[in-house]
Amino acid sequence: IITIESISLSDIFTSYVKIRKTVTLKAQPNWMQDSLKFIFANILYTTMCATDLYIIEIFHTNEASVGHYSAILVIGSLLIVTIPKATCTILKPKITTMISNNRHKELNELTLFVVFINFLSLTPILLGIIFFSKTILSLFGTGYSSAHLPLIITSISYYMSGMLQPYSILLFYTNATKGIKI
Repeated sequence: IITIESISLSDIFTSYVKIRKTVTLKAQPNWMQDSLKFIFANILYTTMCATDLYIIEIFHTNEASVGHYSAILVIGSLLIVTIPKATCTILKPKITTMISNNRHKELNELTLFVVFINFLSLTPILLGIIFFSKTILSLFGTGYSSAHLPLIITSISYYMSGMLQPYSILLFYTNATKGIKI
């Protein structure tokens, strides 16, 4: 994931350097603020997605940790896959149309709405995982409750990633040279 994101960011920066001479930045006065918001969200998203690998290595170094890790992924997938993917379907079909028609403010409002929906739907799930982590893990077997700390830490990182997923989708669908990724 980190390699793919690094390649993607380097492509964006390379494209920006090539077209910087032809595009005046004064035409869009808020470009820096918008760019920094997207870049920060994407860096945070990538970092949070990779933390689970390091957490398992720190807390559980034996071979039985593979089962614990699998259980953590199943539980954490609610926070990063299931709900955010469903809420981002509101955003995906409208990105191209809104950018093409210069409805950037409306696209920004829609993105913030999706982030707010993610916040409302993911927060109760995260709190349930934090307070009932041992009980949830014991459903997988008796020894699984020992992985409650990695579950909590991974769930918090997945929560942040799930909340900011709309910004990653916007970065994926936009192209620095043409405005729209085809």
